Amino acid sequence: MIIWNEQASQTLRKYINNVIETWKWTQFFLLAWPNWIWKISHAKAIIEEILWPYMYSDCLFVQDFEPFTGKFHTIPVEVKDDKRYIQFPDETQHENYGVREMSEWLLNSSFSWKRFLLIENIQRMSNSAINAFLKSAEEPLAGRFIIATVPHISMVLDTIRSRCITIPFNTLNNEEMQKFANENQIFVNDKQLQTVMIAMAMWKPWFFKNIAEKVQNNEDLGENLKKLTTWLLSDSKPKWELYQALKAISEQWLLNDFLEWWIAYCSEKWDYEQAERRIQMKKYLQSNVNQDSILLYGLMK
Repeated sequence: MIIWNEQASQTLRKYINNVIETWKWTQFFLLAWPNWIWKISHAKAIIEEILWPYMYSDCLFVQDFEPFTGKFHTIPVEVKDDKRYIQFPDETQHENYGVREMSEWLLNSSFSWKRFLLIENIQRMSNSAINAFLKSAEEPLAGRFIIATVPHISMVLDTIRSRCITIPFNTLNNEEMQKFANENQIFVNDKQLQTVMIAMAMWKPWFFKNIAEKVQNNEDLGENLKKLTTWLLSDSKPKWELYQALKAISEQWLLNDFLEWWIAYCSEKWDYEQAERRIQMKKYLQSNVNQDSILLYGLMK
């Protein structure tokens, strides 16, 4: 699914087409700014247009597995045999790549006379891997394209930025997110909850859709979110029920996102004392403070 950010997508398409026609443009593109807004999907759609039916032979997608495994890992210079495959929680295995494997893949022949290397979150490269990658990024063979994503341009070194064309992507505005929600039938029967979920997702459509799927697959999670938004927006605060609801969404790894919305709501209502308390909750969550104590602290007047 691809939505909006059409200008950024068209810019990338234009650059790639110019390279194909003239071979005089940079062949390394960096899609920058927020995660969860489908930068990869835009790139894949353009590549598929160009490569079809050679998409699977002439496009290598180096995926960031952290959202699926919950474990942070870097892109190394070379992947050792015992780390060749990454195990997902659903027991499936996915092949892992290092810079050496990417570079060798780019050197191989292609069926379409073009090869695309798509790297998700290039900031995961170790320093040694970046140094090894610079040669491929600076002088790729003819017909070779490198497209990488990064959450923010400041997360990559100047040596990388100097070798690429940076194309900025943006979060959607509130109207676009509501349109996306309505077209996909997400929380359409509860506009108040829909508004809160959009804010929790920080106007990032993929993240919003991810939250919606969690709610759809967990009836209790949806009920707890409705309880929290109803009680908090109406200034009705039955402490024990709020505590139980907060604890339930924490178990679904959504507490931090809910606090982001809560802070924004308190700030909008000029209730800076309450906003500051939620900010302190976020800080405590990163420390060794007992989580039950943090939740109870956040519900104190």
